[in-house]
Amino acid sequence: MLQLEDYIAGTAFNPYLALTLTPAEQLDYHKRHYIIHHFFDAHHHTLINPHPRYARLYQQRQEKGESWCLENWTPQDYSDLLAWHNLAWIDPLFGDHPEIATWLKQGKNFTLSDRQRICSKQQEILSCIIPQLPKNASSGSVGSNY
Repeated sequence: MLQLEDYIAGTAFNPYLALTLTPAEQLDYHKRHYIIHHFFDAHHHTLINPHPRYARLYQQRQEKGESWCLENWTPQDYSDLLAWHNLAWIDPLFGDHPEIATWLKQGKNFTLSDRQRICSKQQEILSCIIPQLPKNASSGSVGSNY
């Protein structure tokens, strides 16, 4: 509960969030390596493969290796990966929200502004969770010992 409140307030530290909000042109070697290594931390059949751009970047990393990606990826490749890592984790229940639907349809060429809006949308979604917890706990759909 406290962690959710920190994310909603924008006070939680998360290296994934910090990198998502970094301009792609400012990513140094170590940050790019971290992104290539960790921003595919998702079940590829359900969270990566359904999204062609995310799947293509994943395939490049798998087939050509991290070193190849470090040498050949453009700032746009990193920007798209940062966006997709965040978009893929948004529950499909929210996929019909106009802004989320637009990003899903856009598929590529994400900007820093897009990534900032994606993170804002995540905060907005999280802010809806806490008020629902007591209701869901009383109905048995969430453990009551939170």
